[in-house]
Amino acid sequence: MAISMQCWSKYSVVADTSAGTLFSDLPDSKLRQLAEDSSARHIAGEVTTMESGSCADSLTAGKKRLRSYAFETFVWDLAVRTSRGRVPEGTLLDVPVYLRRWPNFTRLTPIPEAMRVSAVWVQQPRSLVNLYETLKVPIEHVFTLYSAAHAIGLAGVGQREVDGLLEPAAIDGSENEGLFGSILRKLTGRAIEA
Repeated sequence: MAISMQCWSKYSVVADTSAGTLFSDLPDSKLRQLAEDSSARHIAGEVTTMESGSCADSLTAGKKRLRSYAFETFVWDLAVRTSRGRVPEGTLLDVPVYLRRWPNFTRLTPIPEAMRVSAVWVQQPRSLVNLYETLKVPIEHVFTLYSAAHAIGLAGVGQREVDGLLEPAAIDGSENEGLFGSILRKLTGRAIEA
């Protein structure tokens, strides 16, 4: 599937999700402006969807000079520009988050201190505050790295899949105290804590 949209009535952005590619003729200055403005007022017309096969036809029909981006690269860049040292809404700063794997920093928009933070973070889930306190780096760099990694699916809450599968059963002390505990409770007149 491909998604197409117009920005400022003259620039195109076409994302071919099945190929993981994005095509755009947005100049860097307009991309920066799009990232800094939280409203969608620059998107003119409708956002349309099409089959991936017809994506190439629509790109050549317009005869525009569209640049090709890896989807991950474009989304990372947009997340870095949009975050401006903030985290996505709803992110808890003191909950451990994971970094699934090293981002390909050679192809992505650079973030100061990203290599240092990633080296520590990829070993085990850590909270964003813990990364900041451990490495003594500006917190906005940690937040920007998390925002970009989260946007491309490399970061998330550090919860194992197993944690949601099994719910521990509630333990009722009177059923599980055993014969000795029951006799002792009767003799002393109080409950024995396990």
